[in-house]
Amino acid sequence: MDLENQKVLVAGLGKSGMAAYELLKNMGAKVSLFDGKKDLDVSGYDAPVFLGKMTKEELAGFACAVFSPGVPLDIDLASELRELNIPIIGEIELAFLCEKGVVAGITGTNGKTTTTTLVGEIMKAYKEKKFLLSEILVIRIRKKWRKALPIRLRWQKSVVSSWRRLIRSIRL
Repeated sequence: MDLENQKVLVAGLGKSGMAAYELLKNMGAKVSLFDGKKDLDVSGYDAPVFLGKMTKEELAGFACAVFSPGVPLDIDLASELRELNIPIIGEIELAFLCEKGVVAGITGTNGKTTTTTLVGEIMKAYKEKKFLLSEILVIRIRKKWRKALPIRLRWQKSVVSSWRRLIRSIRL
């Protein structure tokens, strides 16, 4: 998904939303921000900010919307985006779309860390280049971390606790 010069809406202005905003901005997207809290201090943002609600007219023209983990998928905004056929993705899928290697998501109630460690050891024996990441969260897509990571990751493994956001992201 090429988002350069595309309008993208980021829903949720917490740490994850702001990390998604930074990544999208660095990709050349035209980013707008949304938060359901009407009384949020938005001074200092260098992008259009919508608080509380957005009209269908304001939503028209967005290529996609990136929802932070704390933003429910059953709010009016999500319903209106679906009606307008605007894709809704999570920050995990956004990070996935930016990857250049193979991504494996490990989900479930119990055993994620053990499974992640085991898969990491298998990949270490199988592939020369791999990168082990214990949490995908905000750190993964922050600009400072992206610069520190190898440019071409061959294998990446992550524990993903927010499994409901990953379901649309799995493309193995």
